[in-house]
Amino acid sequence: MRIIFEIGESSKHRPQASVNQLSTDDASQSFDDWKYAIASVVLVVLMVSPASGWLDSLTIVHKLQSMVGILPQKGASTTSPVAVRVLKRARAWVGRDFKPGESERCADFVRNILAEAFVEGVGVTNQPWDAGKQTNNGELMARSFFGSDIGKVMTDQNQFLPGDLIGLTNTYGSLPTGAITHVGIYVGNGEFIDRSTRSEPVKQRNIRRSFPNSRVIAVRPHVY
Repeated sequence: MRIIFEIGESSKHRPQASVNQLSTDDASQSFDDWKYAIASVVLVVLMVSPASGWLDSLTIVHKLQSMVGILPQKGASTTSPVAVRVLKRARAWVGRDFKPGESERCADFVRNILAEAFVEGVGVTNQPWDAGKQTNNGELMARSFFGSDIGKVMTDQNQFLPGDLIGLTNTYGSLPTGAITHVGIYVGNGEFIDRSTRSEPVKQRNIRRSFPNSRVIAVRPHVY
């Protein structure tokens, strides 16, 4: 810890510029200098901390890393190459018609995207998240994706990643509350790509604004 204090003390002896002399570039450079100084201290702490103090040091390190942006925060995930392929194919359909004139083709659209991205093994769930809410199931049903046998099911939007499949409840019909009736592909930033009606093309849109009364569920297929 002596190294930390020495770095802090040395900074006190630097000449301070007047307000008029401090440009935007100088301020930015000063911030960058401190950012990397802190990062260096983190590395030193990791190297010199005794085994008995490892847990405390690790806690401090995670906080510093989060503050200066050196590494992702604990629990962060990255989009898989398979999910990237799926999202690329979905984006290619935005603004284009998918089977115009045919109703209830949201799941058909998603399965078509998976096929175009050469993703195999995303079948029909035998453990639907909305069990008991509806009886019909099959490849053309939105609910057919949302089961733990298909992938990791999530309800916390902070966990969603681009390429995840997004399910929405009660978008039409008179099914019991909680029935999944629509599906699309997550883009990020609260948006997804979906094919919703027979008369409109595929869209990329905000989930909450488009479906304010629906619950949002996501599944990340095991094949990702």
